[in-house]
Amino acid sequence: MLSPFRSAGILVGATLAALPARLSAQQGANPVSQAVVLQSEGKREAARRTLSDYLANRPEDAGAWLELGRAYLTDARTWFLGGRKNAPNGILFLDFAATALDQAHRLGADSAALPRNLVEMERAAVVFGELGPTELAQLRPSPDLPALPEHVAELGRNLAAACPQHAVAIPGNDLEAVALWHVSFATRERGDLVVLRPDWYLNDGAYRRRMATALDIDRGEPLRKSLAQVAARRRICLTPFADASVLPRVAWEANGLARTNGGPLRAPQPLPLAALMRSLREPQPWAQETREVYAAAAAYDASLCPALGDVLGTSRPAACRR
Repeated sequence: MLSPFRSAGILVGATLAALPARLSAQQGANPVSQAVVLQSEGKREAARRTLSDYLANRPEDAGAWLELGRAYLTDARTWFLGGRKNAPNGILFLDFAATALDQAHRLGADSAALPRNLVEMERAAVVFGELGPTELAQLRPSPDLPALPEHVAELGRNLAAACPQHAVAIPGNDLEAVALWHVSFATRERGDLVVLRPDWYLNDGAYRRRMATALDIDRGEPLRKSLAQVAARRRICLTPFADASVLPRVAWEANGLARTNGGPLRAPQPLPLAALMRSLREPQPWAQETREVYAAAAAYDASLCPALGDVLGTSRPAACRR
């Protein structure tokens, strides 16, 4: 069974699926919308076939390419995190997803940049599991990879700034994961961080084996118990949406956007928010989802509320309304 790690629900689920339907609303029967419905019903092969047939005649539809890339990304994750059963191999699905999302980006779908980075994040997880951290460290993302939206890259830097050196960072959804992947792997600004993704650890044996070795834990033990052992000897850094079901029962303290074990690190630092503010003034893809991460952090740490006032607006958590 796949873990409850909140990934598809935020970035490769309904939010992303809605865009192609809007882009192609004028196109008669709208095969893109049909594909979205098929995807939601678990009929992924039928969804891909519908989109492929449509794109054979309408190759200029950026929204259709975006939805096709999203479908292949879902297929890749299902293959890797579902036991690596049946053909084709998940790597092939990732390659197809990259091709479709690159085409969507070339045709002007701004929303394609983030899922395209998700593809490379998943590819890195595969390399880590199959070849190990040394080989992964030698890789670099392609220079042709679309840039991550600046407000998401900014989120990654802010999350990393809340994590001690050499901490184990645990994201809770796709947005947090890709933001941390960008700052720890793509740019290497925080290459010291170990980003542990619970969905891969719980559901992919190769990833679990490599991560257990890297953290010197018993891969046969439940993740919560293993993380308690890790917390006894090094810092763990939780993102705002980290899944409580896998977290050990230790004292967590707010530290900027994250929570850490072992006490506060330093005096609070100003949060750079310029990119997020721009993305909210001039609505950009994933701006609202990014704001939700900051709001979730403020729910844990009300001291963030003054700095986040303009960002949160009417979506302030209860902690900021006291």
